[in-house]
Amino acid sequence: MPDYLVMSTHPNTLPHRLDLKVGAVCAIQRNLSVEKGLVRNARVCIMSLHRRFVEVHIPQTEEIHCLPRITCAFNPPCSSWTVNRKQFPLRPAYATTFNGSQGLMS
Repeated sequence: MPDYLVMSTHPNTLPHRLDLKVGAVCAIQRNLSVEKGLVRNARVCIMSLHRRFVEVHIPQTEEIHCLPRITCAFNPPCSSWTVNRKQFPLRPAYATTFNGSQGLMS
């Protein structure tokens, strides 16, 4: 029987499993710092992986930043309990839509 917590998803919630490796291009899932350019759908390249943070650099500015793990909480449908997931706010960036890229160009 599959694990219920692994299968449960919610809109705007990070997935249960995230496979990362050094050199991968990812997109940020949350607005972390507008001043530093760490905004939603911004492309970053992974420099190094650590247990509690990921070191990334933004290709357009060549700046290096550390992204911490964040906690996402959601209530599964038809339940009275809350699921807390702690994960890096990243997803693989294979492609993006035109609407998703607006606001990223300068």
